[in-house]
Amino acid sequence: MPGSPDDLLSSAAASTYHAISAASTNAAVVKASAGVVTGYFLVNTNAAYRYVKLYNKATSPTVGTDVPRCVYGIPAQSAANIYLGVPVAFETGIGIAIVTGIADTDATAVAANDVAVTLHYL
Repeated sequence: MPGSPDDLLSSAAASTYHAISAASTNAAVVKASAGVVTGYFLVNTNAAYRYVKLYNKATSPTVGTDVPRCVYGIPAQSAANIYLGVPVAFETGIGIAIVTGIADTDATAVAANDVAVTLHYL
């Protein structure tokens, strides 16, 4: 089926989304159409865990109300990175948020410069 996540895997190269956290939930659209996440590099400069949440949405998520598809925890003053041999599919679009709590309903803003996100996607 044209436009499906499987078709995206035949693309030549991944796109990159990069953000340094502002003092907010950092809700944003990474891709406003179907896509796949192929990997990420996340850095947390705070002394407590921080969480990057990905949503199956073509618009900015309503953090605390929309349910994330993936929640990635970043240990205190650490980094987390991965190349996904089997990408995670998002049929509608890819939305993102950065918060302080793991719960799907958490909408607690992080501080400015707490988290750096580099997300690779097709």
